[in-house]
Amino acid sequence: MMEFKDTNLPLETDVYRAFMAYSKNAGNSKSAHHPILTAQLLNQMMPYDTEAVTQALLNYMPDAALPAIRKQFGENRADIVEEAGRHMRTQYAYLDEASVSVKAFATASAIAHIMEFDAGVDALYKTMAGFKRAGSRANPDMMDAPFIPDPRVLDQIAKTANGQTGSEALDWMLIEKIENYRMEAEEKLATVGMDAPPDIEFANFEDSGLMQDPKVQAAYEELVYNSHARPVSIAQALGAARLLSDMPETQNPTAIAAALIDIGLGNRNEDDMFFLQNRLDWDVMELVGNYNVRKIKSPDEIAQAPLEFRQLAMAYAVVTLDASTMQGKMALAQLEKDQGKVPESIATMLRDNVLAQMNGVLSLATRVMESTAETVEAPMLQGLFRKKLKNLKDFVTDNSPKKMLLLPAPAPKPVDPAKDGFDF
Repeated sequence: MMEFKDTNLPLETDVYRAFMAYSKNAGNSKSAHHPILTAQLLNQMMPYDTEAVTQALLNYMPDAALPAIRKQFGENRADIVEEAGRHMRTQYAYLDEASVSVKAFATASAIAHIMEFDAGVDALYKTMAGFKRAGSRANPDMMDAPFIPDPRVLDQIAKTANGQTGSEALDWMLIEKIENYRMEAEEKLATVGMDAPPDIEFANFEDSGLMQDPKVQAAYEELVYNSHARPVSIAQALGAARLLSDMPETQNPTAIAAALIDIGLGNRNEDDMFFLQNRLDWDVMELVGNYNVRKIKSPDEIAQAPLEFRQLAMAYAVVTLDASTMQGKMALAQLEKDQGKVPESIATMLRDNVLAQMNGVLSLATRVMESTAETVEAPMLQGLFRKKLKNLKDFVTDNSPKKMLLLPAPAPKPVDPAKDGFDF
């Protein structure tokens, strides 16, 4: 851990105390320097605001330290630590509700992440080049991969904090860093054999293919711009919500809106719920707060849930079954294409792994959803579920190794006592 004298932070009592408090809790992890860099940036961009520097260091303290922070640094600073924690744990998805202090902190933290990314890629490239010059092969397990900032999180911070941090210099620095990151990240990562996070765009609600209803629109716009939602989960949610929107028997705005949030924000936590309660309709929040389609383990949990949840759960099952079948086909087709390029033992292991994953999806859908299909009160959705379930079953069966049948043992050869010399 860096000594305070080497940080170039202002020699001010509260800044020093905050630095020492952070240092005691930081350990020696790779990310231990990030809070110091965040504080240094705030000091550079807001040179007369030692409160921002102090707060930045305190914001990275663990939750268990809150009572001590209240006692040693005051109620207001502890409240900001608590607020900043909520926004960090939700990937700044709701930063528009944050205080000026937290917006400035988030902006400096985003800049620090981009700077650390640049330094990390450069260090990794030099390490790989050194191995190459020495004529040896670099071992990826022996090298530190750089943290890759999520462009969606960076954009969210820039969109909601720009002009509201109290420092134009800080605001402009983030804009500049994001522009450079977007232009250079892909090329930089390619030099070290890594892929850049993809840019994702979503249609306007009117072109989304969803039921045109204010309740659904609120959920859609909350989801697609939510930097805490994973892109793959958003895609699954949109698929399920479109299914429900397409069938007259399931065109229930509460079910469709809940499907978007429940499936799309599957990694939601208490902090997400804290912010969402003022953004979505109460009936949608009630479903999302009481049920989670990704945590359903038994048919009883489906059967006892409201109809809206039963329908969204079946729509999710349809989307999951279909995706599993398509991904399995693509994976096995690629293995077939690579035949001869990959050792047979590795190819067999990869094939078994693909089929095991598909069997897992098949088993869960069969055990949890098949027995409760009638309860969704939607014949078209039930029929589609059974069709997708059969497609996956058939594909797994057709591509699984055939069991060796044990043939009956041959009958014993008759013995000729005279010929074989037996004496009875």
